[in-house]
Amino acid sequence: MPGKTELARIHVLKKEAGITDEEYRSLLNGAAGVGSAAEIESPDQYYKVIKTLEKYLISTGKPPTGKPVPAAKRKTLFEVVQDRAKHILGPGCQNRMAGYLRKMGKNDLYDCSDRELRRVMGFLSTVERQGKAGR
Repeated sequence: MPGKTELARIHVLKKEAGITDEEYRSLLNGAAGVGSAAEIESPDQYYKVIKTLEKYLISTGKPPTGKPVPAAKRKTLFEVVQDRAKHILGPGCQNRMAGYLRKMGKNDLYDCSDRELRRVMGFLSTVERQGKAGR
């Protein structure tokens, strides 16, 4: 069961998202199988609700903290792809990325346009979803 701090975090994100109570209950049910944040029983359920709310905020162009990220601290798409590749593919990420980039007709990640970098992100998401990381 979440404590006051965890419940407060959920409610702050709900307010930032500007969703209705009905949308909120639907989100809770989809993410954690509960109708109220007070019904959350495990850290895993709490984590799923938080991540779902944060993804919703990001999809609407709002930062999950309610404060805009200064332009100087924002990562470029290139940096995001590099970090995500390291996280998902693990220590041998350079070889896996080189293989995928060859299929795209590119020698290096530096050669990719923004559109191609988004394609690489799609590849990484597929690898993560299928559980093929580090193979």
